[in-house]
Amino acid sequence: ETATSVAEAALGTPANRIDSLKQPVFKPPDVRLDDLEPEVQTAGKGSDIRALLKTRKTPEKPKEGQVLSESLITLDTTPAPTPVAKVPSSGSNEDASTSKKRKRNDQLAPWLTSAPPDCFQPRHVSSVLCLHNEIVEFCKYIEERENEKSDRADVVRCIEALVKELWPGASAHTFGSFANNLCIPTSDIDIVLFEVPANAIRTLAKVLRDRRMVSEIEVIASARIPIIKLKLKKSPYQIDISFGIQGGVETGFMIRSLVREMPALRPLVLVIKFFLNQRDLNETYRGGIGSHLCLCLVVSMLQQFRKQRILAKARTNDRLEELEDLGSLLLEFFDLYGRRFNYATVGISLRNGGSYIVKPAPDRQQNRGRPSLLYVENPEDPTQNLGGSSYNVPKVRKAFAHAHRVLLTRLKSFARGSLDESILEAIIVANDDLVKRGPPSKRLKKD
Repeated sequence: ETATSVAEAALGTPANRIDSLKQPVFKPPDVRLDDLEPEVQTAGKGSDIRALLKTRKTPEKPKEGQVLSESLITLDTTPAPTPVAKVPSSGSNEDASTSKKRKRNDQLAPWLTSAPPDCFQPRHVSSVLCLHNEIVEFCKYIEERENEKSDRADVVRCIEALVKELWPGASAHTFGSFANNLCIPTSDIDIVLFEVPANAIRTLAKVLRDRRMVSEIEVIASARIPIIKLKLKKSPYQIDISFGIQGGVETGFMIRSLVREMPALRPLVLVIKFFLNQRDLNETYRGGIGSHLCLCLVVSMLQQFRKQRILAKARTNDRLEELEDLGSLLLEFFDLYGRRFNYATVGISLRNGGSYIVKPAPDRQQNRGRPSLLYVENPEDPTQNLGGSSYNVPKVRKAFAHAHRVLLTRLKSFARGSLDESILEAIIVANDDLVKRGPPSKRLKKD
């Protein structure tokens, strides 16, 4: 059943739709509404799942008479022959285990150099579980550190002081990744100014240039939302300043609520944002998938994934933790948006538990020459399409499809025991910036 037919079946004909945006995609007559909104149903167990995701997963042994749920992904797990350890040459002052450990750390992805060794035991832990563990380690490695939070806060205070000097009645507020704890090392700092005059964008840009406060500055006055993009001198952070746009601050409350309700949301968003950033597909004004749109795509996938699992599970003792397996969910995301999703006729709604909708006719007519554009309604203003500016979606889709393909290939190799290295490195490039970043334990906090 295609995504289009599912959406049309759920929504009905335009004449019969009273409020199409409130209709769930999956609505069998014998299922209660609560079953279609697992975020509400499982809210009481959220803290337990969050504690689970803060640590690496370990295989659970079934109790007597209990059958645990099947793996979401079936792979060939026939182990490769156990390699015979080489005897160190005479005159060497290190044993074989020390040499192997040193070689392993030299070859590993930087986010795994301090990871426990059981992440690399494919004969004892499933490969998808290893991918889950590696995603957890990767997020610890790239998430914002205390010294970075402090540096970003200093930048915000500098801009706020300048704005107060120019317009004493004005106010500056942060939003986006920095305000919602979804930063990766290269994340911008989003600031919105209120109670400023109409020509504030030109005035502020001129003052920043005249005082030589910036190393880079670009005024994008013709965009749907005019902004100034800049970097302060001696600061590595890109700053985006907008004017009078209330939506970003208000959306932050919704995002923080979703992160609390969906423990898998934050780690998946961090990985996918980093993936897009390394391919220059993360800037909305360049046609890419911005941070907020990326988050909405992950939320929609989690909403639909949970519904399908709840409606299709075959055993009553299926563990809720299976719904939060980061390895399976990352593969599902790349498969859905890289191979299966019908971009031409299907849109996405996050409201009321989430649903797929038929793209509105005005959007189809307006983008008739670009049928592959995303349609994601703004949860707080359904008349707005969050994906309307992302004209590079065909490239993004190809990148997602390729990521799904190479991840599956590496998982199969890992499951057979023929691979003893990072799984995630198949899609994340361990460049110099990542290597120099170092594990969290080795970074000093700012005094």
